[in-house]
Amino acid sequence: YVLYINGSAFNPASPYTFVSTDIGKKTLTIKYTYTPSGHDGSITVTKDVVISVQKNMLSALTASGVVQTNYYAGETLNTSGLTVDATYTNTAEDVTLTSADYTVTSASDLSGSDELSVSEPLTTAQTLLVVSRTEKYDGSDTEVTQKGSLPITVTPRANKLSLNESTLNLVID
Repeated sequence: YVLYINGSAFNPASPYTFVSTDIGKKTLTIKYTYTPSGHDGSITVTKDVVISVQKNMLSALTASGVVQTNYYAGETLNTSGLTVDATYTNTAEDVTLTSADYTVTSASDLSGSDELSVSEPLTTAQTLLVVSRTEKYDGSDTEVTQKGSLPITVTPRANKLSLNESTLNLVID
């Protein structure tokens, strides 16, 4: 078989190095030529495979910072002090994201089945502050989503206040 990348035959002895102009959708062509036994002529089978070439892809999100983690049921998330860092393939340094670059929700786990937005009141079922980011890359129909989280504690709120007259000592000056 022969593998063609960008129209040039691939030679394993001198590997193809992708360059910045290769980023996006590329077509690999695979050609296989053979002569069936008992035949004089050869047959060539060709198959094109579309791939997506990317320089860096989102591989992880990390939530950190001095952020409120203790709440009462009915309160909403307070994201003041939240820092979110994105890790990308092929880079040594994480990238600190702005709040416009990710979404924040609360949930009981990372599956997202019971996510609440930051404006919705928390319930005692929520145990995580979840940050997520979705990216789509040139030449690819696949979206990459990564999530990070911080544990939170949501305590039931008081529903009633009772005073006992026999032990209440009220002094007015």
